[in-house]
Amino acid sequence: MFRNQQGESMMVVKKAGTFPDARYTILNIRTGKETEHSYPALVRKEIGK
Repeated sequence: MFRNQQGESMMVVKKAGTFPDARYTILNIRTGKETEHSYPALVRKEIGK
């Protein structure tokens, strides 16, 4: 579990593939929406931009 730049609680719920090409499904705990992101996007904290 972690927080994005806006302070929303997020949680990784699924991983598809292997590092570094893996895609991660992220659940926004407040809204209940799931989105898919690559590892570099998670590291650069681009979620929510």
